[in-house]
Amino acid sequence: MSLQSLQDYTWTQNEINNQLGFSKSSLYPGLEKTYATNSSTANPYWTINKTHNEDERDRIIGYFKLSYDIAPWLKVIAKTGTDYYNDQRLFYRSEGTWSTTNKNGDYQESFNRVRETNSDILFASNFKIGEDIALSFNAGGNRQKFSSRKVGHAGNEFIVPDLHVINNIKTLSYIYGLSESAINSVYGSGQVGYKNYLFVDFSGRNDWSSTLPSKNCSFFYPSLGVSFVVTDAFKK
Repeated sequence: MSLQSLQDYTWTQNEINNQLGFSKSSLYPGLEKTYATNSSTANPYWTINKTHNEDERDRIIGYFKLSYDIAPWLKVIAKTGTDYYNDQRLFYRSEGTWSTTNKNGDYQESFNRVRETNSDILFASNFKIGEDIALSFNAGGNRQKFSSRKVGHAGNEFIVPDLHVINNIKTLSYIYGLSESAINSVYGSGQVGYKNYLFVDFSGRNDWSSTLPSKNCSFFYPSLGVSFVVTDAFKK
């Protein structure tokens, strides 16, 4: 069956009588005309005209930052931000769709509410000890919280043709999902420099995750590095 022949995307009685590749008992006028008998070979023209897929999202993103110099060598920075959105989705395939239950269509509608909030506080310092040693150090904490709640309905087989609403579904099921998580963190990093050619860098972070068992929810990851600038060390 050619792609051009699929432009008339529903079977007619005359086509059913004259075709050879399908069992006539599985066909009826108005059914999706596919080019093979397996369910993965949808007719693209049927999909365009008889399948509906839409989504709508309302979103708010907020961010706030405050910085204050406690001393010439010490600063505190506080930040918080949130990403909040509602996501509504509607999908259905009309009655006559070959791959649906009893070839009688299906329907799904869902509403998802998602919020993620991140808050940080950071203390940053830079100072020198004498003429040769320079120190910088950062220490802070973070809290990340995530929540998602999804509700909706899904079902198979429309009762009344061309009425694509949830209460016109023969077999109905419910959609519900809830996900919540949080991570609390503390972290620090710093550098010690000597005469601008020898540097020692270090950092450490510890996270406590709500997605892990309470007795094993903490994990720590440190780092340490040393660098030496040869050209600066042996300047004349």
